[in-house]
Order: sequence, then structure tokens, then C-alpha cells
Amino acid sequence: MRREKIPQFKTFFGKANYGNAIASLDGILEYVNDYFAHVHGYEADELIGRHISVLHSKRQMAEVVTIVEEFKHTGTVGPLEVGHVHRDGTEFPMLMLGFIKEDSKGQPVSMVVSAIDVTRKKELEDQLQQAVKMSAVGTLASGIAHDFNNILGAMMGYTQMAMEGISTENQAYQDLEKVLQSGERAADLVRQILLFSRRQKQELVPVQLSFLVKEMGRMLRSSMPAEVEIVLDVDDECPSVTVDPSQIHQVLMNLCNNAKRAMYERSGVIRIGLQQKKLETIQSNGFPSLPAGEYQEITVTDSGVGMDEERLSQLFDPFYTSQTVGEGTGLGLSVAQGIVQNHKGSIFVESSKGKGAMFTVLLPVQQDVKSLKKDATEAGGSGRAGKHIILLVDDEENLLKLIDRMLSGLGYRVSSFTDGKEALSAFSAHPETFDLLLTDISMPGMGGRELADELLEQRPELPIIFCTGAYDVDESENICNGSESILYKPVSKEQLMATVREVLADGSNSGC
Repeated sequence: MRREKIPQFKTFFGKANYGNAIASLDGILEYVNDYFAHVHGYEADELIGRHISVLHSKRQMAEVVTIVEEFKHTGTVGPLEVGHVHRDGTEFPMLMLGFIKEDSKGQPVSMVVSAIDVTRKKELEDQLQQAVKMSAVGTLASGIAHDFNNILGAMMGYTQMAMEGISTENQAYQDLEKVLQSGERAADLVRQILLFSRRQKQELVPVQLSFLVKEMGRMLRSSMPAEVEIVLDVDDECPSVTVDPSQIHQVLMNLCNNAKRAMYERSGVIRIGLQQKKLETIQSNGFPSLPAGEYQEITVTDSGVGMDEERLSQLFDPFYTSQTVGEGTGLGLSVAQGIVQNHKGSIFVESSKGKGAMFTVLLPVQQDVKSLKKDATEAGGSGRAGKHIILLVDDEENLLKLIDRMLSGLGYRVSSFTDGKEALSAFSAHPETFDLLLTDISMPGMGGRELADELLEQRPELPIIFCTGAYDVDESENICNGSESILYKPVSKEQLMATVREVLADGSNSGC
């Protein structure tokens, strides 16, 4: 009878999709099924007769010895997660449970365990924890973004104003320039966190990418040492793509900053390219598949230090960075990947140690789209500024005074208010006087959206620019209805000038 049961036992447990093993009380393996052996990198026959220490690293064995002693004392174990080691030295977790097998006299004779590799489960748990963490970071950043960007806006704006009256050779100018750079870095960090957590509104418009790529090339050239050559290879005939220009600019900036850091003290070349690319069939190659069609291909190539396989595998992980503390957040490439995927595109990298790297971004081309408007400064001109009266509303007094000074310096006449209701009263008294409303969105009492609605009742054609530091404007709140524009704080003098001139030149907006 006993001889008949053993083959049945092996047949049943041998083909199971989880591990089964039997070991003597002193730890010698007497039986393992195929799953248990293969997950450790062995054939079953290779493990029979060996000590269980072959299944664990030296570091893991200290814990295993304690578990085995407790197992023999209590008669059962688990469910319990225990560290195991593959034949190649790779450590991985297994979830196990078991019991002590007794002979006919009730004496313990062996340990019987079932176990399953939970590596994938742990990876999914880690991903979930990361998602929860990023959601919490995004919620926190979104909550403080408005006030923080108001503060940054005032700091950076007054710094710019102070710099205008000082020679560039003056040490004070150079010190203020460092203050401005620090402010820009802080503002960029908030933007990157909000972009990563998907809390920044996407504004899709037709864009000629050649403009963005060339501008990024000029910016990179001005910040690189003379030993590094910047080469642009741009096809000006590339058709428009429908994207959020600020977000694609963020992708380019992150990729170029990555190339810049890769050069370190080296001389060499950074190439930025833009070409048309046609995919005949679905592309995957280990990356998110793209349907056949027309694409814009952006490449950023450096001749820097390159990356090994380990670093490549972690490159797009959130908060992963090879930089020292204080030099970067590790968000840059994760943000770039998220933006590109959100635009239905793909980003991937080719690199090897000591041979540089090439990042490739593919963005789908939209059919039947119009070209992007010319630069706002060209469209708006400057001769008519003095004829326009702007109604400016912001409850942050320091920022209100700053923007008033900026606009006045550009030749506009400005009527400023810190209270929405007071602004409404002034407008209602002379509704035909004002040419533009520039208002903060979040204000106590009467908010910017409510104020705009009241003004549009009296002047339906009135151009409006909303200004906000929150980034996460909810489309369901109808902040922008298609005939209005939006500026995100902190706003530079150049951004303010370009937007105001474009809006006043068109007589309407199309920024939201």
C-alpha cells in the first residue's frame, strides 16, 4: 500500500505551480518538486541530499536558523516571507508555510513546506507605494503651489527689476543673477513635481517643434563651456504636432540637462535633432508600442560618460539620480517619460559605458492642423501699448505692485486692485475704458472667475488673462472657456509682455 501512495504523492505535488519540499530535521533535502527547484535555478535531482543552506545566502541563514528552530518547536510555520537565493546569487522572497511530519509513533521525522516566489507581488506593492507617495507629494505640492509661487513671483520679479538698473559688470548684478537662478530652480522643482503627479493642466495647441528645438539649442549653447560643441540637425519642413508647448519644452530641457551633466569635465559634442519618421508597423522593441503612422523624432545625443546596464534599467525611475545630494531631484527623466507618454508618444535611450548616450522621443503628427502663430512679440508690436488700459487684480499686494510696475514700464496704463468687488465697481462705472482684464484666479471674496463672468456680462468681447500659481486648474471648473488665456506664476517680465501683446493684438485669446 505504501509503495502505491508515493508515486501518487509525487505526481500530485511534482506538477504543482507552487513549491513543495521535504527536509529532514537536520536540514537535508529529501524531496523538492520542479517549481521549487527551478525557481532556485536547479533541477530537482541536483537539490536532493543537499542542505537547505544552499537555498539561502549567508546573510539570510541567520534568520533561517531561528525560523527552523521555532518551526521544530511549534510544529508549524507561516505563512511567512523568507529570503531565498538563486543559483546565480540573486536574492528573492518566498512566501512559505509548513508543518512537521511525524512517524506512526508521533515522533517528528521531517519538515514539509510549501512556498511560492513573491518577487512580482513585492514589485507591485512597491509600485503601489510609489504611486501613493507621488499622489501625496502631488497633493501637498498642489496645496502650497499657489502661495509658494506668489512668493517666488515677487522675489524673482523684483530681482529682475533691480537688475535692470545695474551694469552687468557690477558684482551686485551677478549676485542678483544668482538669486534669480535660485528662484527659477525652485519654480521648476514645483512644476516638475506637479507634472509628475499629473496635476498640471495640459494645453494642447499646434506647434512647430523646430522652434522649440532651436531655442533649446541656443539656451544650451550659452550655458556650456567652449570645449563642448552644440550641433543642431533640424528639419524645418517637419509638420506641426498638437502638444502642450510648455511640457515639451520641459522634456527638451530635462534631456539637455541630462546631456550636459553627462559631459562633466569632458570636451565633446551634444547633438539635438528633429526629423520626420514614418513607422510602417507597430513598434515595440521593449518600449510602449506605437501604432503605424507619421511621427516627429527628437534626438538628444551626447559624447559623455555613458551608462551601464544597471543604471539604464533605473534611468526613468522616480527620484533615481546618480548626482550627489543637492545637485538634483531624480525627477527629470521620469517627468520627461510621463509627459511623452501622456502625448501618446514614446521615449527610449541607447547608451553604453564610456560611449555617450542618445535619447529618442517620438511624438505622433496630427493631421489637418494649422501652424502655430508667430511669436507674440512679433504679432503684438510695441507702438500701441500706451493706448491700452489694463485692469489688474491680485490679492497679493507685493505681486500686484510688481506687475503694475512691469506693465507700466512697457507703456501700458494700469488700474490695480487687491479686491475683486472693488475692481468690478471701477469697471462698471466705465466699462468701455478697459482693454484687458488680468486677474488672479484664487482670491478671497470675489475670485477671478466670478469677476470675469461679471465683466463679460457687460463687455462680452473683453480679453482676459487669468494668472494662477496653482497649476492644477480643473477643467470641470471652466476656468478657461476657449476665449481666455492663462499665465502660471511665477511670471517673468518676458512672459507677461509676450502674453499681453498677443492678447491685445488678437483682440481675443486662445491660450486655455
